[in-house]
Parts: sequence; C-alpha cells; structure tokens
Amino acid sequence: MAITGCFAGPLFDLMLGLAITTLKLVLEFGPFEFNIYCREGIYGLVGFSAVVILIILDITILPFTRYRYRNSFLTLRVVIYSGCIVVFTVFACIKSLN
Repeated sequence: MAITGCFAGPLFDLMLGLAITTLKLVLEFGPFEFNIYCREGIYGLVGFSAVVILIILDITILPFTRYRYRNSFLTLRVVIYSGCIVVFTVFACIKSLN
C-alpha cells in the first residue's frame, strides 16, 4: 500500500495541477487544440520505460532488503530520474531549434 501511495500521490498532484491550469486557460482564452502525441514518440517511450523500470526495481529489490532503501538503490533511482530529465531536455531543445 505504501508503494502504491508513492506513485499515486505524485501522479494525483500532476493531474490536478494540469487540470487546474487547463481550466484557467480555457476560461480566459476559450477552447484550444492540444496535441498530446509527439511525432518522434520518444517522450512517451522514455517516460513509460522509466516508470516500468522503477516499479520492477521496487518489486524485485525491496523485499530482499526488508523494504529499506539502501544508498546504492537510491543512487540508481536518481540516475534513472536524471537520465529521463536529460533526454527530455535534449529533445525539447532540438525540437525548439528546428
């Protein structure tokens, strides 16, 4: 249940933040088109892969460590998060320059 809360809490915050921002824009400027699909598809692929990897790591490693995070495990999680941020930033910069 705690693992579910760790993923559901931030997701709820993200969805609520997007909903409030979108509602504010619609009320101020009226309806607008919003394309959630990227031509390259790399954003969804990287994001989905990172979430799947992190969930698999949690399910497989945490029971063996008695549900305690070790420094090496936390370092691995930070590397995965940082890698996602770098990939998203690089592709956003490339897309903005074109």
